Amino acid sequence: MSQRRLVDTNLIVHYLVQDHEKHAKAAGRLFDACDRGDVVIVVLPVVLAECVFVLESFDGHRRTDIAAALACLISSPALRSETWPSTWAH
Repeated sequence: MSQRRLVDTNLIVHYLVQDHEKHAKAAGRLFDACDRGDVVIVVLPVVLAECVFVLESFDGHRRTDIAAALACLISSPALRSETWPSTWAH
């Protein structure tokens, strides 16, 4: 069984914006491992909402661009969007 990783807003934003090289590379490695099926990434719905807020309010991105980026990101079969607390019930 693959390891599960609960990710936060900062990890996703740094990955998408590439504004902090060290954090963006670490996030990229995690998402690559997810694509290979080595790890399951869990994203809570509130984290996706926070990503939209941060990317729109602080970085000035349009919602259509944010939606496209997040849709691409969450399309990995090993990424799960789950509600609390079912994420940890297993």
